[in-house]
Amino acid sequence: MRAVCGSSDLNIVYTSRYFRLARKSFRSIPCSLDRRPFPEPASVPFPWDKVRHPTVVLFFTGTLFNADATFIANVSKHFGARDFQVIMSIGANVSAAELGAPPLNVIVEAHCPAAEVLQRASAFVTHADE
Repeated sequence: MRAVCGSSDLNIVYTSRYFRLARKSFRSIPCSLDRRPFPEPASVPFPWDKVRHPTVVLFFTGTLFNADATFIANVSKHFGARDFQVIMSIGANVSAAELGAPPLNVIVEAHCPAAEVLQRASAFVTHADE
């Protein structure tokens, strides 16, 4: 919990004050988003043919939850049968095989070409350490 909540006299966060913990030690600063294209690692293979819905949600487990197979499986199950496509980038600590077959609207990959997916995504869900 300490990694999520912070423990110093001053904690700088890159999110709106409406989404942060109500503590005086937290200060929100604006996130700097640049419109310039950013480089991808050498061509991450991705099954674009499975992206069939116009509304795409990108879900990154980040580094706090990328070794928790139960958490990842529960998120995948929760997104099942929704009226949007979910792309889950889960990292290398849990294999997609460990999670079982995802719902039809969920794509589970160890890695994805984030810049390309974000250009198509309507939402991006992560715990914000990426």
